[in-house]
Amino acid sequence: MESDSCDTQLGMLSHLDRGPPPQERFLEEDRLLTALLNDSENGRIGGKTRGSFGSTVNRKTKKKKTLYTQLLTLYPALLDDQSPGMVQLMLRRIHHWEFNAFHLDRFSSGHSLSTLCVHLFHSLGLISSFAMDPAEVFAFFRLVERGYQSGNPYHTSLHAADVTQAIAVFCNQPGIANHLTKLELLAVLTAAVCHDLDHPGVNEKFLVSTGSHLAVLYDNVSVLENHHWRSAIACLLSLVSQVSH
Repeated sequence: MESDSCDTQLGMLSHLDRGPPPQERFLEEDRLLTALLNDSENGRIGGKTRGSFGSTVNRKTKKKKTLYTQLLTLYPALLDDQSPGMVQLMLRRIHHWEFNAFHLDRFSSGHSLSTLCVHLFHSLGLISSFAMDPAEVFAFFRLVERGYQSGNPYHTSLHAADVTQAIAVFCNQPGIANHLTKLELLAVLTAAVCHDLDHPGVNEKFLVSTGSHLAVLYDNVSVLENHHWRSAIACLLSLVSQVSH
């Protein structure tokens, strides 16, 4: 019940704390971890030698990133287990209208958008459906999160998290969910995440009237809308560039 004490709820947070699984499962996972660690020492995991983000770092760092990515691919819920207890309590309410994005932002140390989005994409099955690399999904949302100007009084990453959560609940209503494909759900959530990306904090009329560089760039036509979607594409291309090198 919702009236359960916080201490009781905290005891139920992690999927790793819901009672010990059969001994066979532990043995199987131990063998998996041992195999991955051994493979990483040899510089190869699953036929790959580069790290999750493909950055030009030394060989030792690449091995660590490859191992980390492989583990997250097999166990994407590990991303949730990195969250503090109060964050996980908040994430349990993510599919309800009664959700406080301000609390999530506080407990996640200002990372409400990336925390919420990674959990949403995992819980809705989008990561598995599109065979996404969980580490790269996490990197993308962190990149978008940094793209929101923290000094903006309203159009911040917290605002984006609030809108994204509301859109997720809206899309989860039976009358809508039954008519949405996974691809459409992916598109609408991504649009919600990026809808105000790099917002300067003023409206289009002000940008045009003051001859802002953004107004000039977009020829005074749908200045903010054009800037938001192009900023989102820039984040995607930036991540693709990191992965491909």
